[in-house]
Amino acid sequence: MFAATFYAYPWLPEQIPSHWGASGEVDDYMPKSYGIWLLPIITVVMALIIPLVRYIDPKKQNYKKFEVPFAVFQLTMVAYFAYIFAIQLYASLYPESSGNAAQLIISGAAVLFIVIGLLMPKIRWNFFVGVRTPWTLASERVWNRTHDMTGKLWIVAGVLTLIATLSGTLDPLYIFVPAIIVIAVIPIVYSYLIFPKAKKS
Repeated sequence: MFAATFYAYPWLPEQIPSHWGASGEVDDYMPKSYGIWLLPIITVVMALIIPLVRYIDPKKQNYKKFEVPFAVFQLTMVAYFAYIFAIQLYASLYPESSGNAAQLIISGAAVLFIVIGLLMPKIRWNFFVGVRTPWTLASERVWNRTHDMTGKLWIVAGVLTLIATLSGTLDPLYIFVPAIIVIAVIPIVYSYLIFPKAKKS
């Protein structure tokens, strides 16, 4: 990402796109002097911080139980940020061809949902990665059941969003926005509802 920025910097316009509206058109810009560096910097910071959380987590011994899923999670997050950066860079260099950038971003998010959904059931009890509610953190049984359900939920949300985006028959935002709300709210409610029974068990 840094190499691409250094290479493309002389050809970039003074204002680069930073946000796309629901219509798919750019509706906000920022100066290239700092705007084009934001995603590479954020990605590096994220790539450095995520591996460190396991060493300060009170449940750090559990990370040994999901070494591969944790590594895939890190790689997936870095890859997604690099993907968003590539779209931003292309839209900056070729503004006349950037009309479908919003759809590309949503498609990437849909794939991200699917990958994280596949990883969810394999994530073990910890304080930093996964669905962290008072009830999942209080009970390992609630944690496991919640992540099994949440994984399926994220996969379905990702597949529906991807279909809506690629088919072109439906505005992907009609699926994407509700999907975000659903995958954020339902796991919280679910963990709360199953906690009393798990506590008795």
